[in-house]
Amino acid sequence: MKQDSQDHDCSSDDNPLLDAVEDSLNGTVKVWKKVQDEVKREYRLLEYHALPEYLKDNEYILSHYRADFTFTQAFRSLFELHNETVNIWTHLLGFLCFLILTIFTVVELWQWQSSLSRCQHDQGQENNTYEPCLLLVMKERLSRVTDPVLQRTTRWPFFVFMGGSMFCLFASTVCHLFTCHSKPLAIFLMRVDYAGIAIMIATSFFPPIYYIFQCTPIWQWLYLGTISVMGVIAVVVLFAPVCQSPKYRPFRAFLFLTMGVSGLIPAVHAVVTNWHEPLCAVTVAHEAIMAGFYALGTMIYVIRIPERWKPGKFDLGGHSHNLFHILVIAGAYTHYRAALLFLEWRDTRACSQ
Repeated sequence: MKQDSQDHDCSSDDNPLLDAVEDSLNGTVKVWKKVQDEVKREYRLLEYHALPEYLKDNEYILSHYRADFTFTQAFRSLFELHNETVNIWTHLLGFLCFLILTIFTVVELWQWQSSLSRCQHDQGQENNTYEPCLLLVMKERLSRVTDPVLQRTTRWPFFVFMGGSMFCLFASTVCHLFTCHSKPLAIFLMRVDYAGIAIMIATSFFPPIYYIFQCTPIWQWLYLGTISVMGVIAVVVLFAPVCQSPKYRPFRAFLFLTMGVSGLIPAVHAVVTNWHEPLCAVTVAHEAIMAGFYALGTMIYVIRIPERWKPGKFDLGGHSHNLFHILVIAGAYTHYRAALLFLEWRDTRACSQ
């Protein structure tokens, strides 16, 4: 009995220390669970049926949706895996590529103009220096040039196209990144996204129409004015609340397709009047490839393939919107190459010819 009493007293003496350790461990476990719950809450991805109605756009994408994220959570999801990750990164990288191309083109054009200025300066200083200098510049910069008459045409139509493309790609990136924040912001960003597509289509007409019809201002401004008006009308229509519904997806695609097809008239006109030019076949091929990329992308976007064939299998990548983004970038880059050809061609052709 005495020994039992001593054991009881000893265990009683140890209780405060054990309680402190136990409390500490319990507190640590609670904190850890709280952190885990916060992480799960922050990156909790939903299935399609659990989404708010305004985020339900593609019933064939079944999982990995974001909803009700804060701005911080939405931004951090840029580096997380969900069903918008590929959409975000394709157009973000596309925007950065076009930004680099714009800077590169500015530098190249500046060097080209500097070379021409140097040749013109040398012509006034010494005899027989202009022709060798000009030939060297032509060899370095424009190996396809056959006409010795060189002019500095305006560059703004080219950079209008580049600016429109960058706006479209950046607006798309922001839209796909932050539509998970709230309904008002999602609706606004989707309108800006659709408007960006219309702006990109409209501005893509500026380089070919301006440079090809530079010697016939009536046609030049008629075509540019028409596509500009169509672009404004498209933006106004796309900002209408009714056009945000998923059921109007075919209408939006039809609107974009109509803007693109409207370019056939000036395209045929340009080919008929310039068929004898060496670069005609090359530029037509570029523009045909561009149109093919855009048309294929639009078809895939509307039909929703391949995810309609295997719902849920393409949630994280490879679905129609991913393919649409990639084809848009491919088409825009092809048109960039064609726009450079138009610009260089006009630099070497005087209207008197």
